[in-house]
Amino acid sequence: MTSLSAAAVPVDAADCEALVRALASDARKAQRQLAALPSDARAAALHLAADALRAATPQVLAANAQDLAAGRARGLSGAMLDRLALDETRLAGIADAVAGGGRSARSGGSGD
Repeated sequence: MTSLSAAAVPVDAADCEALVRALASDARKAQRQLAALPSDARAAALHLAADALRAATPQVLAANAQDLAAGRARGLSGAMLDRLALDETRLAGIADAVAGGGRSARSGGSGD
């Protein structure tokens, strides 16, 4: 898993693109590993990830508040800021979707 620190925050478009490419590559690798697991192990891993997300709620919300402040300072639209904003309800919904294997009423996904 890629870990970011304040010093690793990109400062220009090339840095942003490189960061997004690296994170996407890591995500694809993790997805392939997860998909290769037996369904009970995959479900257990997703539940552990959801539990970790729930446990980190205060830290995630604090980081999101900083991201929103930076977005406002850079002139992001209100609509974009709203899409990026997390609160306890939204974060709980994300954790629930992770625990459910990505299934949600909105996506209609099967999780497989």
